[in-house]
Amino acid sequence: MDIRVILMLAAVGVFALALLYKEGLLKKPAPIVIAVMLTALALVLRALVFGYETLDYQNFLTRWVDFFRQRGGWRALSEPVGNYNIPYLYFMALFSYSSVKDLYLIKLLSTVFDVLLAYSAMRLVSRLQKAPGGEKMRGCGSSAFSRCCCGRPCFSTAPSGRSATAYMSPSRCSA
Repeated sequence: MDIRVILMLAAVGVFALALLYKEGLLKKPAPIVIAVMLTALALVLRALVFGYETLDYQNFLTRWVDFFRQRGGWRALSEPVGNYNIPYLYFMALFSYSSVKDLYLIKLLSTVFDVLLAYSAMRLVSRLQKAPGGEKMRGCGSSAFSRCCCGRPCFSTAPSGRSATAYMSPSRCSA
């Protein structure tokens, strides 16, 4: 794996920790250590499968990035390609300008949106805790963040490079 990909993955980890810090969850040494360990674990697990190419990637995603490369990147957005939403195609066009393997960029994008989804889930649970009857959910906010970062998304979006979280996160952030 390219050192640039490792650095970008580390930047995603720093971003995840910054979101936790912003929420005031990293005030004491113990939560900091736990958050750093869980984030590092999630990123290492993802990095282990970054080289895995799914049929979705081979049949569609890499071809779309190549389409943008051959037709001038942003200029090719005026032509029909793929069936993903327009914002995702903007990322594909952006990736066409990079020398980093598009597989890694697609998986990094999914990882960023997994972090945003985890953050949104944590915020939602936190708000529900403050609502009447929310005392049953005490302590669930930060665990929602760790479940989303280390749980199912780690074994679905990162290995496959699928963008389901990229579709979901903007709508979840509005909650």
